[in-house]
Amino acid sequence: MMLVVATRLLLPLALMAGLYIFLRGHNEPGGGFIAGLVFSIALLMQFMASGWGWADARLRADNHNLISWGVLIAGLTGVGSIFFGAP
Repeated sequence: MMLVVATRLLLPLALMAGLYIFLRGHNEPGGGFIAGLVFSIALLMQFMASGWGWADARLRADNHNLISWGVLIAGLTGVGSIFFGAP
């Protein structure tokens, strides 16, 4: 019961920390990979504490859709750097 309450209180805080790490820029350590780790560990703790059914009922996005958007953004970033001659 303590783990369930703790994860439900800390999930928004962990997601905000992950968003901050993601958005703080290219010149600072961290970025997308570390933010993805923070997001995934926060969601994994929620799944472990509350069970698959509770967390899956509240998940509003399809996992495959999120993965495809991430790969598309990464690919477009690489293609954009080729067109603009940036490293």
